[in-house]
Amino acid sequence: MVIGFSQEPTVFNPLMPHIEVDDGLHFSLFDQLIGVDEKGNFFPKLAREVPTTENGGISADGLHFHIKLRDNVKWHDGKPFTAEDVKFTLELLVDKEFRSWSRSGHELIRDLKVVSPTELTWRMEKPFAPYTSILAATFIVPKHAFEGVADKNTAPFNTAPIGTGPFKWQTARSGRSY
Repeated sequence: MVIGFSQEPTVFNPLMPHIEVDDGLHFSLFDQLIGVDEKGNFFPKLAREVPTTENGGISADGLHFHIKLRDNVKWHDGKPFTAEDVKFTLELLVDKEFRSWSRSGHELIRDLKVVSPTELTWRMEKPFAPYTSILAATFIVPKHAFEGVADKNTAPFNTAPIGTGPFKWQTARSGRSY
């Protein structure tokens, strides 16, 4: 499939500052843990279920999160998607050396732990009611795409993204119109 935009995309890494046209690309290539439907209801994407107090995904005080991930999800390059990727993403967003599009809410995460390849937990410094909505707007990126990269702001991934979304990245042809 060839996709044309009315404006040139500015960044292919969904965790970096971007503009609206970039979101069209991000939603095609990447997934979040949870999504939001047209009625404003959360639904699971990479997560097996939406974390709630009823299912034990969020503690009653809003401080503890327990996320269960879907089994057998693969990155477009064939490598397995795991809780390590989610941990990496959440840590990258608050890395002071990384040009993050938003640290809001993520900076409250403490004690982020991978429990198993499909589970992770963390504690929030304080309750933050909109955090589930923030998770629904946070695309997950592959940890392995950044291994050995000194400056994550200039990683090869930033121009050749690898996702779990419905479409796989091929090439960009800048400035072309037909």
